[in-house]
Amino acid sequence: MSDYLEDVGINAYYYYYNLHYPFWMKSSEYGFANVHRGIQYFYFYQQLLAKYYSERISYGLGEIPFINLELPVETPYYPSLEYPQGLEFPYRPPFAKLQEVYYNYGQQWSFKGIYGYSYELVKTLAQRLHNLIDRGYVYVHDQKINLYTPEGLNILGNIIESNPDSPDHKFYGYLWLYARHLLGYSYQPLHYDLVIPSALEHFETSLRDPMFYQLYKIIWTGFYMYLYQQKPYTLHDLVYPGVEITHVEVDKLVTYDELVYSDLSNAVFLSEEELLDDSFHIRVAQEKLNHKPFNYKITVKSEHDAKSVVKIFLAPMYDEYHRYINISENQVNMVLLDYFVYSLKSGENVIARSSQDSHLYAPDLLSYHELYTQYASAQHSKGESPTIQNPNYYAFPHRHMLPHGSEAGTPYLLYVFIYPYVQSPQSYTGDVYSNYFYPYEGHAQFYDNYSLPYPFDKPIIHEHIWLDSIPNSYMYEAKVYHLPGNVNVVH
Repeated sequence: MSDYLEDVGINAYYYYYNLHYPFWMKSSEYGFANVHRGIQYFYFYQQLLAKYYSERISYGLGEIPFINLELPVETPYYPSLEYPQGLEFPYRPPFAKLQEVYYNYGQQWSFKGIYGYSYELVKTLAQRLHNLIDRGYVYVHDQKINLYTPEGLNILGNIIESNPDSPDHKFYGYLWLYARHLLGYSYQPLHYDLVIPSALEHFETSLRDPMFYQLYKIIWTGFYMYLYQQKPYTLHDLVYPGVEITHVEVDKLVTYDELVYSDLSNAVFLSEEELLDDSFHIRVAQEKLNHKPFNYKITVKSEHDAKSVVKIFLAPMYDEYHRYINISENQVNMVLLDYFVYSLKSGENVIARSSQDSHLYAPDLLSYHELYTQYASAQHSKGESPTIQNPNYYAFPHRHMLPHGSEAGTPYLLYVFIYPYVQSPQSYTGDVYSNYFYPYEGHAQFYDNYSLPYPFDKPIIHEHIWLDSIPNSYMYEAKVYHLPGNVNVVH
């Protein structure tokens, strides 16, 4: 799965997300005070895990392995990366032992920083979070905060990330931070200036390591435990009166591999004249996944005019053993493909939508050379600072909108859900930091009063209710076909 794990666009997407949402700063200090930061953290990692799981199903690999810290870690990782001074990134051998006596290689670590105790720290902090979720409340300065309220998921997300918005981030600590150090198998430094972090500890490379997904599966299990202690939605909560989806039609879903040349010209020194003449390039070829554009039509009957929200999800239909995945289990695997506002008219509506219309996904980013050339050319021609179109760093790579699929066709569940548009009472400024997971309505962002994972943010008890009793939802089996061989070469 190296074409997915080592995809530059996916790793860049994760890197920019962490730049725009620094875990060590308060929301009020960094301009996104009105964003539900904890819910966004929950949903961001749920989507990453769901996308990775969908890819694994395409390859017949199935479930993301579960880590037992008491046993050696089976998954090895050899990053084949090195730092500018020539030092290699640490690697993790197969069946790596994590306990301090093995992990510290016999070094004396007592006075060389807290990272040497990562094994015990991870176990301790994980237990504290599990106790918190079971107990259902957190104490802050003798004040009792209940997690099982409408604001509870946001509070829990802040606690698990341990950002400054957390009610008690010192006590619950940086579980994910110490776990990255532990599972990345970084060397214990003999001096605080002699640190060699692993690939798992860099935001721009951590998604390359399969252990990333195993780690966050454990972390996300805390959210899973919390969600399954919530009261399920009732039919009254889910049914959109007077609205029924009668039919969904989707084009054939086809993916293929293509050889993409990435421009790395900024790795060498070029004069301004060489850049403008466009006379020198260094390119690296990488095989990447892509998909053919596809369209879908959603036929909806409505008894009244209504401004509505449409969400379209994709999830594996069968596991690696070809067993049907019940929606009560599959809700954690739902990948959001599209999310938009649509004004229904009384009568029959046909919602025609293209894969290119989704603002949750974006084309490849422009290279540094392309951006600089645009800027320099415009500045020379007009004599003033030009306005360069800002590339969309906030969306997942469009080429990975669909999972890999297979030559015979891998069946996936396409789930369509329509619900009434209710504007959020929050006052959003629409700044750049609010773009993640908030699509555009025209050229302006829209925000509704439902949580990002809705309707999959509460447990599903009876599948037949979702299949038979919610007319404003629709389930469709869509196979994803993969064309073998390189179909295209992109320069």
